[in-house]
This record gives sequence, C-alpha cells and structure tokens, in this order.
Amino acid sequence: MPRVSVVISSYDRRQLLTAALRTALLQREVDLEVIVVDNGSADGTQEYLASCQDPRLRVIRNEVSLGSVGGRNTGLAVARGEWVGFLDDDDLWSPDKLRSQLQAADSTGRDWVYTGCVHIDGHNQIISGRPPLPPERVMEELPFRFVIRGGMSNLIWRRGCLDVDGLLDPRLPFPADWDVSLRLARRGPPAVVPRPMVAYRQHETNMSRDAERFQKELDLLERKRADLGGGNPLDWSLQHRFIGSEALRAGSRLGALRSFSRAVAAGDIGSFPRAAASLLPTDVRRWLHRELVSDSGWLQEAESWLAPLRLELEELSATDPSQSAKVVRRQPTELVEHRMRGRRNRRFGTGTLRRRYGRSS
Repeated sequence: MPRVSVVISSYDRRQLLTAALRTALLQREVDLEVIVVDNGSADGTQEYLASCQDPRLRVIRNEVSLGSVGGRNTGLAVARGEWVGFLDDDDLWSPDKLRSQLQAADSTGRDWVYTGCVHIDGHNQIISGRPPLPPERVMEELPFRFVIRGGMSNLIWRRGCLDVDGLLDPRLPFPADWDVSLRLARRGPPAVVPRPMVAYRQHETNMSRDAERFQKELDLLERKRADLGGGNPLDWSLQHRFIGSEALRAGSRLGALRSFSRAVAAGDIGSFPRAAASLLPTDVRRWLHRELVSDSGWLQEAESWLAPLRLELEELSATDPSQSAKVVRRQPTELVEHRMRGRRNRRFGTGTLRRRYGRSS
C-alpha cells in the first residue's frame, strides 16, 4: 500500500497538467501513487496520459465532466494510500512537499498537515507570498474565514479522517477546501510545515460570473460549521474581499470595486486600499503587492525550487511545444459546455460512488 495517494482531476488543461503531474511524480523519498482523473477532456489529455510510462501513475477517465467535486471524488474513491491529498492541475509542488508534511505528521501525531505557498502567474513566475499562520491561529480563525493559502493543493490528511464517507461534499465546489479543513478540524489541530512548498497559480477565473452561486454555497457552509463558530457568523467582510480579488484576477474591475466596497461597508477597512489599487495597471498592482505585502526571504526560498523546475519546463516546451505549461484560457463556448455538463452531472456524489466503487476507508 502506498504511503500517499495524490489525486489530480483535470478537464481540458493538458498543457498545465503536464507540469503539475511532473511535480507530483518528482516527490522525493515518498512511496506514492498518483491518480489522475481525466474529467471528460477533449484536448489530447487522454492520449498524453496514455503515453506516460510510470508505474506509480493510475489514470481514470470520466467520459463526461463530473465537475470539480465529481472528478476529485472519483479519485478519492479508489485511493489506497494511508494519506491522501489533491494537487490541482494548474498548481506545482516542491519536490520535498510530501516528505516534509509526513515528517511533521509523524513528529506531532496529527491527522492533517498544511504548508506554505507562493502565488505564481501563467509563466511560473512568482507574484507574491508570505508564511502561513501557526496551527493555533488556524484553529481560531477557520470557523470564520479560510486562512490556509494554496487551497486543495496544500493539504494532506490521513485517509478515513474525513467524516461520513471520506468524500467531498458535492454541494460545495467553490469552498471545498474550506469545508474539508473544517471537517478535519473537528478531529483536532493540524501540523504545519512553515516553508513555501506549493506554487498556487493565479489566472482568469469565473468567480465574478458565479458570485451569486458562491454566496449560496457559503450560506450552506455557515450552517454546516455552526457548532464550531460558537453561534457567531462567518466573517462576511472577508468573503466579499475574496470575491473582489477573484473578480480582479478575471479582469472585472467594476466587479472588484463592487465587492471591495461591500467588504468595507461590512467593516473590512483593509479592502479600502484594495479598491483603490484595483484601478491601477496589473503590473503596478503586482509590484506593490510583492514589495509591500510579500516576505522577500519567503519568495527567495520558493524560487530555489521553482527556478530549476521552470527551466526544465521551458526546455520541455522547446522540444515539444504541445507540452507548454503556459496558461491557455478556454474559449467561451468551452466554458458554457463545461458548465452545462457539470450541471447535468452534479448529482454524482456519495451514493453513486458507493455503487461504483464501494466505501472509502
């Protein structure tokens, strides 16, 4: 049995998947399996995965997209490792990420582990980053706001430690990382590796279009975590800030201004300079964030493993342009088709997985 099962769900992002998968398979001194769920791709992903000759790689194909949660649950249902974790197909890992997290778990006896991250752009260049909060602060803050940067690509947990059946809640695709962290927090505090082990990619998203749906999912999440909040609500000001940041990344300055204004009205004074900065050119905004918010030593440590990886990916791209790891934005028709397929298959969840694969334990 492998020590760790890594699940990567991918839909029509072969170019990014190539880089993410490489960083998963390059993990040092860890017995692992990498489960790639081809979530109905039609861009050559199936052929690319068929050409990969690594015995640690397991490929599962869904003929139609089951959405982000359905794809991840497909992989979770067949995971065999003692520990499990996700790597989003557009993110990258340090080669020592899993080893360091397992060492932290072994030394503390805890059932889930997070680490630190930096944000990168479509060319694998660092945008920003700073150290994570310590575990005691995470436990204090988590019932009210999500404080673990890097999302799903950050966490690993002991398989079987999620409540119910160990699968993701199909009702919560947007805040899935927050929901998983809250469920794990019920078992106790996490361990931490306070080093930048995850490169979390920032690029165009659909959050500005889906803000209303995100709001509904947060309403559900608030009800689910009521026992952890002591009767206090989510920090809605910071949720507005998050939606504003996502809108800005998607190029919607008006949407960003609207959300930042709501955050300020809800008491988040920190969103006032963000609202002003949203009017600045992207390059200027990133420079200010890097110089005023980021930790320079943190960025240098991340660059120590990202730089050789970046060169390797550039060389791979030069020899085979189809393997380029640059971000390719989907065309609107592809986005609509993907969302329609996701709606038709949103019911893929716990019951269906039990029928297909049995319980995960």
